[in-house]
Amino acid sequence: MYLVRFTINDKLTIKGVDFIKSSKSNIIFVLTVISGLIIGCFIGDIVKDIKYLNWLSYGKTIGLTSPLSINLEIISIQFSFTINFTLSGIIGMIISILIYKKLT
Repeated sequence: MYLVRFTINDKLTIKGVDFIKSSKSNIIFVLTVISGLIIGCFIGDIVKDIKYLNWLSYGKTIGLTSPLSINLEIISIQFSFTINFTLSGIIGMIISILIYKKLT
């Protein structure tokens, strides 16, 4: 029994798992989840002024709120990273996962 073997197509397989195919499906899964999160946050931002739907825009911001700055006299670099989680974004992410599972 081979632990690692190369097939004629030069695809790396370990115990029969095709990593090229699984990496493509992983990329599609991550893009689907991110798009569901973005669409959900967008919908939450739209409905935040509606009285009965404003709970969808409730959330927290995590990350570096003030930018990290590095000055090297020639180049100045600023780095900032924040993630804004809202209830509508989480609902959109769950719906996108369910759609992905249904389609595959």
